[in-house]
Amino acid sequence: MKLLLLLSASVAATAAGTSYDLEEQQRIVKTNQAKWNTYINNTSCGGAYVMTFTRGCRCSPEWKGPYQVVVNSTGDIASAIFRDGVDRGEYLAGKIVKVPFGKVLTIRDVFDKIKRALNVKAYSVEVTYDDIYGYPKDVHIDYDEWTTDDVDSYLIDNVIPL
Repeated sequence: MKLLLLLSASVAATAAGTSYDLEEQQRIVKTNQAKWNTYINNTSCGGAYVMTFTRGCRCSPEWKGPYQVVVNSTGDIASAIFRDGVDRGEYLAGKIVKVPFGKVLTIRDVFDKIKRALNVKAYSVEVTYDDIYGYPKDVHIDYDEWTTDDVDSYLIDNVIPL
């Protein structure tokens, strides 16, 4: 069963403009992060994995991706390669691209972004977690209802321990 954390204006909003029980949502994030940590640390890979990472933004293809990302056993990004056959990014396909710091994130980084959004009471936070391994697969964070360029969006898929 996929766990969908849906925090949006459709739920009765509080005076602060958020629509969620902070403690409950923090518990859900903590549970899924523990599930991910248990999975990745109990494989023979020593915590290293490969994934596809895509950022949703009004930005150039170099910042959006999708990227094939290798995360080493210390949790750092070892490489990020622009994936083939991507709309508007064909000129980058298969090339190693220097990624601006912070634009390609690890799964740990995405969990941190989710927790930070909850702590600052972002207007809307929507997360779909992998039902088996607990990592966030689809994340959409809108910090302010009335601002259009404050949205963080991430897609993570094809996660494979190395």
